[in-house]
Amino acid sequence: MSRTITITSGKGGVGKTSISLNLALHLASLGHKVCLFDADLGLANINILLGIYPKYTISDLIFSNIELEDIILHERGIDILPGSSGVEELANLSKPQTHKLIQSLSALSRYDFLIFDTSAGISENVISFCLSTSEVFVIITDEPTSLTDAYSLLKVLGANGFSGTAKIIVNNIKNPATAKQVFSKFKAAVTKYLDVSIAPLGPVYSDQKVTEAVRRQDPFIHLWPESIASKCIKKLGERLLRETTTPLEEDHISSFWQKCLSFFKTPIKTLQKEKISIPTPPPAQPEPAEKEMETPPPPEKESPPPSEQRLPAKADAKTDYPPAIHKDQATPESLAIEHSLIPIMEMLSEGIASISVELQLIRSAIEKNARRPEHEEKILLDFEAFLKKRDK
Repeated sequence: MSRTITITSGKGGVGKTSISLNLALHLASLGHKVCLFDADLGLANINILLGIYPKYTISDLIFSNIELEDIILHERGIDILPGSSGVEELANLSKPQTHKLIQSLSALSRYDFLIFDTSAGISENVISFCLSTSEVFVIITDEPTSLTDAYSLLKVLGANGFSGTAKIIVNNIKNPATAKQVFSKFKAAVTKYLDVSIAPLGPVYSDQKVTEAVRRQDPFIHLWPESIASKCIKKLGERLLRETTTPLEEDHISSFWQKCLSFFKTPIKTLQKEKISIPTPPPAQPEPAEKEMETPPPPEKESPPPSEQRLPAKADAKTDYPPAIHKDQATPESLAIEHSLIPIMEMLSEGIASISVELQLIRSAIEKNARRPEHEEKILLDFEAFLKKRDK
């Protein structure tokens, strides 16, 4: 039986391919047969991580009569199926081509795990894979843009009938407390304003070995199996194997591909553009810490590189949200920034067409916040506050 997993993210550059690859390698090291399907419209990321150069892609399977076995790459105990532009072409296949593709890909039933490493964002191919696989993992970080983009991804999935539970992995995070805080804020916004279920799968702590592994073009779980990041990947694998699922029967794997291709051929549903009225929620109450975010132990005390020094949060330990900035304590500049962010979250409910615009505005506002003097308190992006204020 095969378990199908889509690993995706709302924003690029959050470590999605690194987690996909190292998790696949760990599952293979435990004796499972794993196929990593590169669905990222190219093999650039995996090429960088492994230093491989595929001769063929899935496009050759469709249009050049190349056999599946000649396309699959055998690397470090796992099999890799390059997607390249063939993923984008799946939406325009004729009936004979579709039949041939399904017949060929049905051979993938021999694997225990089919892991799809998708592009970031809300493109039709990303949504199609998420709706087709039995499990969806969404990678987020503590960056505000990562959270807003992941929120948008889940919003589009919900509008297109996603009925599963998206598992959240908080990546490149400094310690367990920050991981819990990031997930709690994200969960609070998703639970309150979206009809989508999410649950934590676990954190992957910041580790300089990850950057070094990319430089060496060798997975960190092979180079440093006892590193902080490797221990986190192993913990994710343990939780994945511990959870019960309803995998596809081997003789029904072709049904999975038929379902997937049908999603590719069906345009994703757009969100309603009408303004959604959301009642003012009661005051935030303390939320119990998520146990899944407690292990493995926090990373060794080591100065992270500048790229990992994000959002120096100063949150109230008794709540899930940062302390409010009172008007008598705020500077005119901070009030202006806070006011400029209020209408941004209002636009999140106005449809897919406005998502790209609103994210640019969010980023612009965050950049303004980043330019404030270092001695002033920074304002954290707070979904709850913005969504509460937009209907006033």
